[in-house]
Amino acid sequence: MDGLKLVREILLTREPEVAQFPAALRLFTRLAAHSTAISRRGTTVLQYRF
Repeated sequence: MDGLKLVREILLTREPEVAQFPAALRLFTRLAAHSTAISRRGTTVLQYRF
């Protein structure tokens, strides 16, 4: 689209809220955070600007 620009990509695996996850999920999430490709398979928020 004309004038649409990606401002930021937020990957849940790299957010501080991971510390509040249950232990097993926290371990998997922290391991996944090392790979962008794997992180993108989870929750991803894209922020655009016009």
